[in-house]
This record gives sequence, C-alpha cells and structure tokens, in this order.
Amino acid sequence: TIVTFTFIADASLYFLPIALGYTCSKRFNMNPAIGMFLGGILIHPTLLGMVADKDCGSIFGIGIPAYKYTSTIFPIFLTIIVASRLERILKKYIPNSIKSIFVPTLEIVIMAPIMLCVIAPLGNYLGVYLGAGVKWLYDTFGPIGPALFAAFSPFLVMTGMHACLSTYSTNAIATTGKDIFVGAAAFIRNFNQGVAALVVAIKSKDENVRETAIGCAVSAIFAGITEPALFGINLKYRKPLYAACIGGFFGGLYAGFMGVARYTYGGSGLFGLTVFIGENPMNLVHQIIAMIIGGAVTFIVGMIITKQSDLEGGNN
Repeated sequence: TIVTFTFIADASLYFLPIALGYTCSKRFNMNPAIGMFLGGILIHPTLLGMVADKDCGSIFGIGIPAYKYTSTIFPIFLTIIVASRLERILKKYIPNSIKSIFVPTLEIVIMAPIMLCVIAPLGNYLGVYLGAGVKWLYDTFGPIGPALFAAFSPFLVMTGMHACLSTYSTNAIATTGKDIFVGAAAFIRNFNQGVAALVVAIKSKDENVRETAIGCAVSAIFAGITEPALFGINLKYRKPLYAACIGGFFGGLYAGFMGVARYTYGGSGLFGLTVFIGENPMNLVHQIIAMIIGGAVTFIVGMIITKQSDLEGGNN
C-alpha cells in the first residue's frame, strides 16, 4: 500500500514535463498537443535508459548530453518559448492547404534536436544553479534567510516575481525531496496578509471596508490567495502591510531556526498545511508555531501603528 501510494504521489512530479508542455503551450498560444509531445520526448524510457548508461547517443551527428529530465521544469519551459515562436513562423509561411500536416511535423523535426542538444541541457543547468543559489543564501544567512524572504516577499508578489521562486520550490522538492527556503516563508507571508486585513476590519468604521477586509482575510488565511488583501487593503493603507512584513520576519526567523521544510507542492493557506507532513514529525508543528508567531506580531504591530485616521483617507 505504501509503495502504491508513493508512486501515485510521485506521478504528478515525474510526468511534470508533459503537464508543463500543455500548460506552457496554452500560455504562449501554441498547439498544446505539440507541447505535450515535446515533454514526452524528455521522459521517454529509451532516453532514460541511455542516461542510466551515461550514453545518450546523438542526432544528425550532434551529441546529446546525458541528463535526466523527469520532474524538471526549466527544460520544457524554455523549449516551449522557442517552439511557440517557431510555430508562428511556420504558420505564416506554410500554405493553409498543407498547414495541418506540415506545421506539427516540421515543428517536431526541428525542435526535438534543438531541445535535446541545446535547450534542455541549458534548462537543466538553470535549475541546478538556481537551487545552488538559494542554498547558498540559506547556508550563508542561516535562519535569517527565510526570515528576510518572509518579510520582503510581499513586494515580490506585487511584481509577480514570486512565481520564479515557486519554480525553485517545485524543482527543489523534485530533486531533493524538500524545500527548505520558500515554502515555510510563503505560508507565513500569506497568513500575515490575512491577519493584517483583519486589523483593518477591526479598526475601520466603514462597513464596506470592513466587509471587504474580512473577505480578503479569509481568502489569504485559508486559501493562501493574498492578492485581494495585498492590493485591495494592505497596500492601500500601507501600515497594515508594514505590520505584515515585521510579522513575517519573526515568523520566518522561527521557521528558519527550526529548519521547517515543505515536502510537496500545494496550496499555501491553512488548507494546504499538509505539505509540511514528512520525515520530521515535528515539522508541521514548528510551521504552525511559526505562523502563530508571525500572525501575532502582525496583529499586535498592526493594532498599534494603524490608526483610524489612516483608514479614512485611503492612501495615507
């Protein structure tokens, strides 16, 4: 039973190149069937066998580097970026009467060698060095690393750059079995955004503001969706955002000292806390304590520094 559930759980990560081949193709307006096809090439049993033998052969006389691409993100992501451009060029110049046959055929014939010989190995290096970079931050700054990330990551969310670190997190889990940097801090950040919105709900005399703040808080705390709270409430009034950042530092500091790790990728609200259940029985307990610390500091600081006059103007 354990073995069965293990491979059931691993399936989502093992076949990640195929899943990303589909989703990335949709994002870049490319034929998703071709995206899945290219993802499938990267995890074909023959290629995996050649990698195991440390000899991946060649194509058109060009050697194929021996890398394993199961559970990877960057190789197929970079491939789809290039393939989507190629597809648009092919559709532009191939007559409509033969387009349905020759566009996908030429796309595979052209992209497969480029992917196997150049793009996928490059993506593999990117994944390795990104993980090494984050590990360097953790090794250099220790527990302060997650603390700083929890404190300042709301500003990454504002720019959308937090999505890049989600890529690191997924890759770290796929390659090492756990994420020791991003996961715990992200949960603390989201929880704090909800608590900060609750501070506004308590402080504000405006019924509409209170209702909006409560709804945003519920979304952030339980589902880990912070954009409504961040952009609709906390950034608007600023001081609740500052409180959430301060709370994030202290919550992240505890999580860093306790070495909290996320063992799988999933939602980042209270409903997703099961991702912290793993080899360390106390890991989930430490994460909950870290979120309580972060939330408590956020609430106390928020109640102290946020005045009703700050909420009346809306942009003070």
